[in-house]
Amino acid sequence: MAIEVASAAVDRQPAREGWPPSADESRVLGADAATVEAMPSPDKVTPDLAGVLDKAPDEQLLEIVVELAEPDEAPPEAPADRSQRIARMKESFDAQATPLEESIASLGGKVLGKAWINRTIHARVPAKAVPELARAGSIAAVDTPHGLTPESPA
Repeated sequence: MAIEVASAAVDRQPAREGWPPSADESRVLGADAATVEAMPSPDKVTPDLAGVLDKAPDEQLLEIVVELAEPDEAPPEAPADRSQRIARMKESFDAQATPLEESIASLGGKVLGKAWINRTIHARVPAKAVPELARAGSIAAVDTPHGLTPESPA
């Protein structure tokens, strides 16, 4: 499954308008509608994940990290109390994460963990499910998991 990735994926830019291309644009690109439909928005799949997808068989289970987009609605005025602000952030995350968790399950995947603080879902999904998942409007990016390494002292 070859996927071309735009460099904007690293910058976490919102999906381009007009993706996927129309049927006429697909013909110009030399791809049939089914191929274009199966492609994720290039702005959402990181280069690391695209490289993994290029080599993975359709049924191979891949660990991915789904970064949720910021909500479209303007947040209500934040309460002064820190615990109330945190509760509101958690509620907002859960409202977006729940439908995505259901999508992951329906695509044959499994949610491995969630982090409301950085708005991510860690999941294992079949490689063929990544393009459909990446097209969800509430997703900012889909990537491979990366370990954290401490900075060395100066």
